[in-house]
Amino acid sequence: LLRKIGGNGVTTISVLFNTLGGTNEIDAGQLALAGAGTSSNGTFNVASGASVDLTGGSEPTWSGRLIGLGAGQVQLNSGQIDANGLTIDCAPGMFQWNGGRINGVFTNVNEMRIAGGVVVNSFYNAGTIRHTAAAGFSLSRAGSGSTFYNLAGGTYNFEGNGDVSQADCCGPTFFVNSGLLRKSGGLTTAAISGTFTNSNGS
Repeated sequence: LLRKIGGNGVTTISVLFNTLGGTNEIDAGQLALAGAGTSSNGTFNVASGASVDLTGGSEPTWSGRLIGLGAGQVQLNSGQIDANGLTIDCAPGMFQWNGGRINGVFTNVNEMRIAGGVVVNSFYNAGTIRHTAAAGFSLSRAGSGSTFYNLAGGTYNFEGNGDVSQADCCGPTFFVNSGLLRKSGGLTTAAISGTFTNSNGS
């Protein structure tokens, strides 16, 4: 158990940090994991008003299951997560993807709020994606390109006019919908760039 129980500011870990099935409890302020490292199967229990910054601008590697519990926030704001078969399982309202990249193969099985960021390689959604406001979200064209899979049972919800665009150069990007694609908010256009395929989806 790693616990932050006091201080309303940011506590930063700048050395290599590895969560290997451990629990990280943040009761106040923010814990920034800025030292990269290699982690798997970790739990973040974050209280209301508190948060954890998963990268602090660095480039950690994650595999296994990243679990988020509580009423606080698990944030990706900058840097890059190298995902090696990563499953993200955070309670509704917790996971906030505001910027930075996830590179590799990863799956969302609960709820994720997106207000920016870039996918490099493959993103599988089996839960709910809430694409908020007018913020952009990008699929990288680097290397062999990137694909977003909205799986059967998954929901991708445009809550505003944010786009799914293409970043970098020079491979293809794909958005494959086998679940529910919804635009629930915003009075103008939300665009999906790249190749869109509806595969038994709604």
